[in-house]
Amino acid sequence: MDALTSHGEWVTHPAWASDDPPWEQPTLRTRWHLAGPPVRAVLHVLGLGVWHARIGGVPVSADLLEPGVSTFETRVSARSYDVTGLLRAGENELVLQLGEGPAHVRAAPGRYTKFVGGTLGPRARVVLELEDATGRHLLGSDSGWQARLGPTVFCHWYGGEDYDARLEPAGWLTATTSNDGWGPVAVLGGPADGPTPWRRRAPAMRVQQVVEPAAITRHPTSFVVDLGRNIAGVPKVTITGLDRGASLVLRPAEYLSEGQVDQCSTGSPILDTYTSAGTPAVWQTQLVYHGFQYLQVEQRDPAGRPVAPDPEQIRVQALQVMTDDRPTGALHLGDPVLQGIDDLITNAAQSNLMTVPTDCPHREKLGWLEQLHLVFEPLAFRWDVREHFHDMITHMGDAQTSTGLIPDIAPELVVFDFDWEPGFRDDVNWGGAIWHLPALLWRHYGTLEPAEQAWEAGLRYLSYLDDRAGDGLLATGLGDWIALDESTPRPLVAAWGHARVLDSAATLARALGRPADERRMRSRAAEVRGQIAEQYTGELASGSQATAALLADSGALDEDNQARAVDHLITLLREGDDQLTVGEIALPAVLRTLVAAEEHEQIYRFVTQTAGPSYGQMLADGATALVEHWTGMRSRKSANHFMLGAIGTWFLESVAGLRHASDGVGWRRAVVSPRPLDSVPTASLTFDSPGGTYVLDWQREADQLRIRLDVPAQAEAQCVPPPGYSGPVEVRGSGRHEITYTRRAR
Repeated sequence: MDALTSHGEWVTHPAWASDDPPWEQPTLRTRWHLAGPPVRAVLHVLGLGVWHARIGGVPVSADLLEPGVSTFETRVSARSYDVTGLLRAGENELVLQLGEGPAHVRAAPGRYTKFVGGTLGPRARVVLELEDATGRHLLGSDSGWQARLGPTVFCHWYGGEDYDARLEPAGWLTATTSNDGWGPVAVLGGPADGPTPWRRRAPAMRVQQVVEPAAITRHPTSFVVDLGRNIAGVPKVTITGLDRGASLVLRPAEYLSEGQVDQCSTGSPILDTYTSAGTPAVWQTQLVYHGFQYLQVEQRDPAGRPVAPDPEQIRVQALQVMTDDRPTGALHLGDPVLQGIDDLITNAAQSNLMTVPTDCPHREKLGWLEQLHLVFEPLAFRWDVREHFHDMITHMGDAQTSTGLIPDIAPELVVFDFDWEPGFRDDVNWGGAIWHLPALLWRHYGTLEPAEQAWEAGLRYLSYLDDRAGDGLLATGLGDWIALDESTPRPLVAAWGHARVLDSAATLARALGRPADERRMRSRAAEVRGQIAEQYTGELASGSQATAALLADSGALDEDNQARAVDHLITLLREGDDQLTVGEIALPAVLRTLVAAEEHEQIYRFVTQTAGPSYGQMLADGATALVEHWTGMRSRKSANHFMLGAIGTWFLESVAGLRHASDGVGWRRAVVSPRPLDSVPTASLTFDSPGGTYVLDWQREADQLRIRLDVPAQAEAQCVPPPGYSGPVEVRGSGRHEITYTRRAR
């Protein structure tokens, strides 16, 4: 990447150097003549907003949709690839396809547009770092490069991608393309101009699985492909019979209506088109991705008239895409409903783990922050997200305003600053991620680097919160977002979040050796909790589950009122037919409160019930990923959100029975204490933690609970019998252990 600091000019097609660029996307190329094969060659690319590079017709890597998302005016991820094996003696051709991506979102005629924003159109700075017998050489992009428009004739981050194979020059995507249609590039500036090259920590987005159709349904002028599950990815078509000028239209969707795709949850219309050159072809979108379970395939003849497409001549697949985070955990629950719900969480997380984690892969593609800490444990169990989530500290810092606000999304590609609902930009349970995320990364991975990076921005945010609160409690924010019961006071939700942010800040102050800051933060948290107790203890008898849970979880109540809050929450759940009415913010508070009260059967009932909105109803209604709202598929809202995934923490820590020691760092100390349920006779997991690999398997047999446990080297596990079982509390060191607890007579 250092080569980009001094070499390479920003280049694009001349039409894209104007204030009114076309919809056709630019393609760039250059040729290098080498006397012999290089000893070493590295290609450095700094591109806006999405790029795909080939040398000699071969992709330079398996990475997709580079450079990922960032605050593009400030920084862009620079990518470097060893291309030694792609270069040869003689002429070598680099072709760089560019698209607008999230850096340049325009209002697209006839296509769904989430927002309009971004001023940086497609362009690139490229350097080939070459070592041969004569030494080291840096060959940068310059006025000698060439450009053409197409064959991607439309590219919109939300609305889709159109490709016209008739515009491909002869030799397209082979070792050498013809010279027809190429002209000089426009030079937009040099290394000192434009956004700074940035070394992103998050891994690249890559294809994780090729998904074959689970079912195909024919209609008179289309066929619909059902992939069997909701994914984030790109459609791929293999075409063996299509006349020149004939075209395919692919419409992705999460829902069907009367057998046809229904884009009610994604925005509409979203579509991709491919126009044939009259030869067999394999095509996939290169510059956009979608969230979808269904693809409707329509065909037009060269005159644009609909004709019946033939699935035998048009093979459709989907490429499931996510960041290439290393898998670390696998969980197996001995109950099909719980296992099915856990699969919903996993599938939704996969669909939203892009370079910036998103809340849904179709309609938004934005980095809403609250999920990162509310659902951290299930995510960090399944994948190594240390470097990936460290990037979010950078993005939050870039998004911070001059007043100290950390907005609800980062990078802040669009400002949701609505007079009628300021919470879409200003909510402590979102912006508080500037403290929560580094605290979670410290505890889980034992790294303080994110905390050190976040420190100054975090202090400015705490000052901002104090200014907003004044002498009272915070009153801003979205409240308990997507709650079925909207009666929970917003200031209570905000104050609960404020106190928790101060707790995370104090934890990091202690870890960083800043005792004065820790004392100040804990003192301020105590003030907030005192105000919560004074203002809301009288609300304990309200009908709001969230109010009871937030008060019970707040640490603000005295012993008697704490017991009242817990009892009232349990009463509300039982009297409400085990139906949760809380939103995503209060959900973790409900779970922590009920876990502390050992009300695991109660949790099981509201998780699995199907009579009303719940996880169980989502599963029973055919969801294949976690849905945006409790009302699930019936809401016709996004069917691929992970924001309600906090229940996964209960699956791991209580049902399976492995949790991090409360004072542990880096998983050197764990607690093993499963909670056998009436309907769950067994569970197991494997977790390649930062402290080594834990393997846990338990089975309930008659009146005995048998546990098999592997503890990694240099780690230890405190084994605690669950309530109702007899056995010693003991610490087991590294190695394999077998433990038996006996159920006490009732």
